[in-house]
Formats: sequence, structure tokens, C-alpha cells
Amino acid sequence: MKIVIDRAKCTGCGICSMICPSKAITINRKAEVNHQYCMKCGSCVVACQSNAITMIEEAEDDKAVAC
Repeated sequence: MKIVIDRAKCTGCGICSMICPSKAITINRKAEVNHQYCMKCGSCVVACQSNAITMIEEAEDDKAVAC
């Protein structure tokens, strides 16, 4: 699973950043996710009042790790 932010819908309110237990979301006018720290708990998805955050399946290509 992967957290995706629709920047067109994001208002930059910061609720997702405040609710994130791993502090993986920062606000720079709009929300940004640091996937390295994201626990994929979905707290931000539930908290987002503008429905800008969704959780999607990762494609197999996205899971590959470059050596």
C-alpha cells in the first residue's frame, strides 16, 4: 500500500501532519509524504477533510529496490 496526496485537492491545512504517528507528512504549502517513514496506518486518510489523501496498491515496479 502507498499513501497518495492529490495536490489539487489538498488545502495545506496540516491536520494530516498533526495526526501522523510517524511524522511522515510535512506541509510545504501542500502535504508531502516521506514514504521512508510512512507506516501506512491510514490515519491521514481518515483525518483529511478535503479527501485529498488516499491509499492505493503499489505497482510491482514501485516495490523494486535499486542496487
